[in-house]
Amino acid sequence: GRVGAPLDAPSFRVTSGFADADLQALGLRNSDVLNQAIDRLLFAQVNVVSVAQLPGSSVPEHSTFVVADASTVDGVRQQYEGIFGTDIDVRAAEVLIDGVDIELILGLDFLATMPDPAAANVGSQDDASTETSESDG
Repeated sequence: GRVGAPLDAPSFRVTSGFADADLQALGLRNSDVLNQAIDRLLFAQVNVVSVAQLPGSSVPEHSTFVVADASTVDGVRQQYEGIFGTDIDVRAAEVLIDGVDIELILGLDFLATMPDPAAANVGSQDDASTETSESDG
């Protein structure tokens, strides 16, 4: 869906082409991936005005930021590189989307930055085994 932009900041459209079946082995769903990306953007204090799940569409190797204003390519790269990985792709849009300054197309590398959904369940067991092996050594 599409909403208005309450902040004086760039307006984003976020798209994900991941299919739930492809993410199942990671314990994730497409909505989990989108929620993580939206959370990061909201933390960066931008507007997310549009979100699209496009399962089965082409997923790029690297998360791609398509900017409406070509003069912002370098600034966008610097701003979002730490949040979305070191190999993000930033390029100027060939077709503009009304009300959208930046379209973020989530890439395969974004999955490596996702928190492990099983970490909360396994964390205490890992800590116990680490302590045992350290005291044995």
